[in-house]
Amino acid sequence: MSRTGNQINKEARVILGEFALEIVDAVPTPASFELGFSRYNMTLSPGECALIECQSAPLISAFFDFCMGLIPVSQGNIRCLGLEWSQLSSIQANALRGKLGRTFQVGGWLDLLETETNILWPNLHHTSLPEKLLIETATDLAVKFGMPGLPLLPPKQLSPLDSKRSQCIRAFLGYPEVLFFENPVSLEHPDFYNAFMNILGQARERGAAILWASNNPSIWENTGLEFCQRFRLDDDGLFPKKEMF
Repeated sequence: MSRTGNQINKEARVILGEFALEIVDAVPTPASFELGFSRYNMTLSPGECALIECQSAPLISAFFDFCMGLIPVSQGNIRCLGLEWSQLSSIQANALRGKLGRTFQVGGWLDLLETETNILWPNLHHTSLPEKLLIETATDLAVKFGMPGLPLLPPKQLSPLDSKRSQCIRAFLGYPEVLFFENPVSLEHPDFYNAFMNILGQARERGAAILWASNNPSIWENTGLEFCQRFRLDDDGLFPKKEMF
């Protein structure tokens, strides 16, 4: 990693401060047709969780891109770990994204590479964590999620369940400080679901902030997440919800 990349990773821990993610009156650029011209607001502290109900996979993917600085703002600002995306160079922004984890409901893989390489690549590229440690940690996550080890098949050859498991391994790997989940688990696979909830709780305990989007809000019932922030995301924007489960 470049010296600049290492520096931004160190600075992020110092600047973190009050909010892990802060979105203030942020309006996407006109090129983002999925998000429209809505004004977005959200503040998420370290260890806090935001549950987002959304029925559109492209919409939630675009919103997470927006949160991660991949879609520029035309008004307002978005800060991640205390750093404003619009003020960062591309090298600095990529280094900051090395401190984030994410799953994708659709895509998110480099199909020419084995799944194992896909899982390890972001941390090998964006962080200075030793490769041996990454492999050991990723393998441990794979076993906890019910796999015999890291999958070697290309992503297109994975079963839907193994694809979700692999996405979650990659997301949790490297001790990310903000995690973005697009429909990561379902109730159809209780062992995987329970393992995911356990590892999610551990991540929150060490201070990771969570954004979890789902088209099935019943997945959050009786999980200890009742007092998390709740939102609805649709074509008109992002709206807080006050009701409990």
